[in-house]
Amino acid sequence: MDRLKALNLLNSVSDNIIPQRMWLTNIRIDKNRVNIQGLVIDNKTAVDFMKGLEKAGYFMSVHLKKLKRDEIYADLNFKMFEIYCSIKKNEKK
Repeated sequence: MDRLKALNLLNSVSDNIIPQRMWLTNIRIDKNRVNIQGLVIDNKTAVDFMKGLEKAGYFMSVHLKKLKRDEIYADLNFKMFEIYCSIKKNEKK
């Protein structure tokens, strides 16, 4: 993947972050997929983030792989999430 395409994908992800309601902990871009991990304060925030990614125009599909409360963050009432997105071959310019 070229650098410009990777930059566009990262910008699309960052443009859809919901401030003070979610935090990203890991982003991995492979040839055909972006894997995003992080923390959200509730289920609705994860859904809203996924909807934003779907509308961004860079991804064919956005899937929630994991959304669960984790013992490490139980006191903070956060949930860990993992989302993977299939990259469109001809992404939006």
